[in-house]
Amino acid sequence: MAGFGEGLSDIRFGLFTNMIRLITLVQSISPTLGYVIENTPSQLDQREKVQEHYTLVKHYLGEPLLFDAAQCNSYAHQLRNWWTNLAPLSVLQLALKYTIRDPNLQVSHILDDQSSCQPVTRQKKPPWFPANTIGKPRSVWPTFVSFLGAHAFQGDGPGLVYRHASATWDEPSPEKKERAMGFQAGTTNHTKVTRLERN
Repeated sequence: MAGFGEGLSDIRFGLFTNMIRLITLVQSISPTLGYVIENTPSQLDQREKVQEHYTLVKHYLGEPLLFDAAQCNSYAHQLRNWWTNLAPLSVLQLALKYTIRDPNLQVSHILDDQSSCQPVTRQKKPPWFPANTIGKPRSVWPTFVSFLGAHAFQGDGPGLVYRHASATWDEPSPEKKERAMGFQAGTTNHTKVTRLERN
């Protein structure tokens, strides 16, 4: 688990072992069971415990498909590992190789007319997909995380949105994040979910 850097000691690791047991059990009953598993790219984290965790995950699941959702027309970077038994890894890698992002996509397309995004001053390098080009309109936001105030969304971070009415820079609203990830605005709007939790 890359987040806390605790690897196999992370309390959440139990979820992985339970998942493996469940897949094994169901496949013993129905060998044609298909699965898709997604996780953070732990191989890019040099902390020792995280590398131990990643080695064990590969032992059970094999090599992952590593790709950035921005390559597939997302309005936000999301570099993730994917494992599946629905197609061979080589086939998925080949399909990804020939996946071309729509060059006309811009973050401004999902903003209202009272908001603007930060200009592009830096370009991501592989393994992130280089969707943004310095000097051109922003095509993707940085990766969204499960908490407010991440580095990319504070100070003069590239993920900030300028609100013309208040003349302030702020983190994208839940609605803007929903649109960026391909959902309808308001998808997470529920009486039992607070606005803070939606972010």
